[in-house]
Amino acid sequence: MGISTAKYTLDVAALPVRDETLRIRFDTQVVNGKNRLLYLYPASDMGAEPTYARFAAGMSLRTGDGIAAQRQGQLIVTGRRLLGMFTSGAVGNQPLNGGSGSIFAFSIEFDDVATVTPKTNWRGRPVEATIASNNDLDPWFSLHVLVVAASLKNDGKATPTTIQAFLSRITPEGRRELQGS
Repeated sequence: MGISTAKYTLDVAALPVRDETLRIRFDTQVVNGKNRLLYLYPASDMGAEPTYARFAAGMSLRTGDGIAAQRQGQLIVTGRRLLGMFTSGAVGNQPLNGGSGSIFAFSIEFDDVATVTPKTNWRGRPVEATIASNNDLDPWFSLHVLVVAASLKNDGKATPTTIQAFLSRITPEGRRELQGS
């Protein structure tokens, strides 16, 4: 299947909203008692993705069908999928603004990921990562994660984190932990 994508213009006052195509849900959450942010959630069959990890990230995405999105948003790692949402930046020439509901989201099955290639600094610590599709997928995809700034919890707590913490969640072991096995 490769990657599934969609651009949304959400009515922020009418949230939560569920999208069956990508099997995701949008809602708002007050973060650290200050700002209300748009949150992305997995919305799959009951019990299919019981736990997940959400990260605030800077990233760029390119696909074989001509999609190019970039800047800031969220990444969610479940045991089976990598979900993402761009809330600022642009998809193509169209600007995005999560505060007004203009966003771009995607869903990737981990079975369709061929490589996760971390870029390390001079100390050997990961500072960036590229997640690429199997070569035979149509459309192919390449997600470049430039920075992971925070771990975002469902209760609105945001804590600083690193790209290394994100990478540990997308390993087979990290995904098995999220599946509960």
